[in-house]
Amino acid sequence: MYPFDSQRCQVVLSVRDLEQGVMTLTPENIEMEGRTELTQYIVLSWNLDYINKTRPDEGINVVIILQRRIINDILTTYLPSFLLIIIVYITNFFKPFFFEAVVTVNLTALLVLTTLFISVSGAFFKLCQHM
Repeated sequence: MYPFDSQRCQVVLSVRDLEQGVMTLTPENIEMEGRTELTQYIVLSWNLDYINKTRPDEGINVVIILQRRIINDILTTYLPSFLLIIIVYITNFFKPFFFEAVVTVNLTALLVLTTLFISVSGAFFKLCQHM
């Protein structure tokens, strides 16, 4: 459902055996002091819980839900593609005298759209590999 997807990030925190005497993880009180709106994501929720409530020394589980900022994808992918397609479409109505210019514009737009497609596909496939 890219770009309307949300990401669930999970981190397991535990204290090593030698450090358990001086350090204890307690997930009861958590405060978010930073901003919840990041460059590419919005932090929807965060939660800390014990992995095993009967044995707190096993560690805690941190779950953060991130939602993608759609405006970023609109401004970097959809809007440039839309503008390029409009420019290409308009050049097809030029007089036959400007044939070389029309071919040059169409070829350049094709290369730019291909580059844009490859960059978006590469980001999407990297995202899929981490899941």
